Amino acid sequence: GVLPSKQMLTAADLAAKHNKPVHLIDQPFNITLQAVNDALTIPTILKLIKDVLISPFAPPPIAFDPGSIPDEQTIKQITAYIEQQYPTLHKALIADRDRYMARELRQLLDDETTVLAVIGAAHKSGVQQHIAHDD
Repeated sequence: GVLPSKQMLTAADLAAKHNKPVHLIDQPFNITLQAVNDALTIPTILKLIKDVLISPFAPPPIAFDPGSIPDEQTIKQITAYIEQQYPTLHKALIADRDRYMARELRQLLDDETTVLAVIGAAHKSGVQQHIAHDD
């Protein structure tokens, strides 16, 4: 398994404190892993290797502090860069999961008036768009 983040642990503690259920809304890991496996075509793998090898010698495409959560604009720039450079990986790791989480949240909202969702910063915009457009 994956260790839960501090934010997820805080959300679980608050849910317990207020006697609210916790729903894990992300796509099952095995589905995401299979999608990533399918996305790793030979050209994508070669591009990743090339980019890793040249990264110590090239300026970063987007500057940010990896020790903190970037602001919303920087996150949009990073996800747009990933989508442009590695479209199949973006689909597997971000776009498909955004759609899945939005669908799960809509189902929860059918039963609840208020839902607190704790999701990765890279998913916020996509999940919001899917919920707003009901797709």
